[in-house]
Parts: sequence; C-alpha cells; structure tokens
Amino acid sequence: MSEQINDYINKIINLDFIQALKMTFVHMTLCFVVLGIIVFFQWFSIFYPYIECIYFLMIQMMYAFQYIQRKKLNPVFMLFSVLLSMLFIYYGKQYSILTLTLPVLFVHMIYLAMIHRMSLYLEKRIHFFIEPIEAYFKQLVPVFIAALLIMGLIYCQNTYIGLFISCVQLCLSFLTSIIGILLIVVLTCGFWLSGIHGVAMVGILARPFWTQMLMVNLICYINHQAIPYIGVEGFYQWFVWIGGSGATLGLVLLCQFFAKSHYLRQMGHQTLQSGLININEPVIFGAPIVQNRYLRIPFLAAPIVMSLCTYIMMAYHYINIPVMLAPWVLPSVFGGFWVTGGQIFSILYIIGMIIVSLIIYLPFFICYDRQLVKEENA
Repeated sequence: MSEQINDYINKIINLDFIQALKMTFVHMTLCFVVLGIIVFFQWFSIFYPYIECIYFLMIQMMYAFQYIQRKKLNPVFMLFSVLLSMLFIYYGKQYSILTLTLPVLFVHMIYLAMIHRMSLYLEKRIHFFIEPIEAYFKQLVPVFIAALLIMGLIYCQNTYIGLFISCVQLCLSFLTSIIGILLIVVLTCGFWLSGIHGVAMVGILARPFWTQMLMVNLICYINHQAIPYIGVEGFYQWFVWIGGSGATLGLVLLCQFFAKSHYLRQMGHQTLQSGLININEPVIFGAPIVQNRYLRIPFLAAPIVMSLCTYIMMAYHYINIPVMLAPWVLPSVFGGFWVTGGQIFSILYIIGMIIVSLIIYLPFFICYDRQLVKEENA
C-alpha cells in the first residue's frame, strides 16, 4: 500500500508544471535574498515602491522559461504568458498571488488546451499556403489565443477574480493560523515517518502561498506597518526545523556527546556538521527515525511544541515575524537573525529552542541508546 502511495505521489511531483514551479522557487530564492540585503541595509530606497512588481515579474519570467524549456516549446509562448500576467500586477500587494498563479494557468492552457491541438490541426489543413506564409500563420495562432484570454479575463475580472482572491485570502488566513501551522508540521513529519520526503511534498503546495505572505510582510516592513502573516516559510525553517525536519539538532547533540552505544556515537559524529546547516537526511535514515518506535514520537512532538512556543512569541511581538528569506544552508541562529530583520533576541530564542528539542528527545534517546548497547554487547 505504501509503495502504491509513493508511486502516486512521485507521479504528481514529476508533473512538468510542478517541476517547473519547484525550479522557479529554487532559482528565485537567491533573488529574494538579494531583496532582503537591499532592505536590511536600506539601499536603493527609491525602488522600494516597485520591489513587489519587480520580484513577481521575475517569477513570471522564470516559471514560463522553466515550463517552456521542459516542454521544448517556442519561446514566444513565454513572452505571451508574461505579458498576460503583467496585466494583473496593478492589483496591488494583497492580490499578488495572481502573479504566481496566472503564469501557470496561461502557459499550461496555451500548451494543453489550445496550441498543441491547434498545431496538429494546422499541420493537416493549411498546406495549401506556401511555406513562409504557413509558418507565419502558425506563429499568429498564439497571438489570437492571447487576445481571447485577455478579453475573457477583462470581461470577468470583477466577478471571478474577486471570488478567486477571496478563496486565496481564506487559504492565507488558515495557513498563518495556529491550526494551519500545526497541520503543516504534522503533515511534514508524517510524510517523513512514512519514508516520503516531507518538505518536498508539503513545500511544493504551500510555497506559492508562503511567497505571497512573505512578500506582503516585506512590503509592510518597508512601510513600517503591522506585519500580518506569521506562518511564512521562515517560521518553520529557522524556528521549528532546527537541524532539519523534526528539529533533530537536539538528537544529534545527544548522540554526539551523551550516547553510550557505538552506533549512535558514530552517527552523531558524522551528522553534527550537516545538522548545524539543517540537513538531516543522514539522521532520518541513519538513526533511523523512519519506522523507529523510540524516536518517531519526539520527531513529531518536538516541532509541535516549538511551533506553539514560536507562534505565541511572535503573536505577542517578543520575536519579530519573518520578513525576509535567508539561504537555507545557514545555521539556524544566523538565519533567524537575518529573517527577523536583525533581532538579537531571536538568536537567544533559537538557542533556547535547541535546548527544548534536546529535552524532548532525551528520554526516548536514552531508551533507544540502552537498547542498542544491549544489542552490541549480545
């Protein structure tokens, strides 16, 4: 059963538009880091009113490029999808999720629903034209399709786009609530415990919303307004997934300094450096945590406790809500300092969370370590 689920999930993840979306956000992370540097050091303040439009325009271009490259389509389709999406940038920061979804919609519609089939039809029907005219006529087809899409969207924008935005706002409100945050934590850990890459599964669905929320937070931060969204990616990355999914840095420290079994001591020595930069696949599959009756409980409990603590601290403004994106390979103390706009207290808080994760893992670690010692001495 688990193998069938795994195969089904892999098929979904490997869809062209999902892979294109994934690669878009991978490449755009660096752009968001650069934006964070500009804001952090207050450079080029004259461009602050245009930061949002510039960033989302880059996302449009990157996604269209990634999808068209995978499908080996004519690059002219990228231009049309970007031009169509640009028409909706003026909706403002609260509607910027449109600029994340419309390129996906336009490129996919043009390829699957119209261009692909129209090209097959034209290949059979317009051979009575001479070759140059035939080629030019085929190039005009995307223009007509783009024009039809524009007219349709302009006609229904007041009704359907408003409805779409209302649905998106409901999703954002849920994802930034404590229930939504805990759901993401439980789903991510649950996938990992089943042997599936939890961050890849949850992230590919949630990242467009995280990006929308983070951009709104950044704009509010620049304008010295209240920051609305707690449940952005930086919340999990730097304050919950300390050491990786499951907050396993505490477990790695226990293995490194307190393990009595040879196996856990060796694993702690080998995984400490990677754990400090939030890479914990060696721990998840090496301890192993997957299907481990000793470690799967703290693997789920530690991030839940840390999520609750961090949410309360941010809701009451003891910790700044993340407004930037930092490179994921940074140690958590530096990443948390960066995304909170340089708050010193965030460093102390993250150290405290490492201690919390260590305490939660401790009794389960002791039981597992004793079991391994018995097996090694048998």
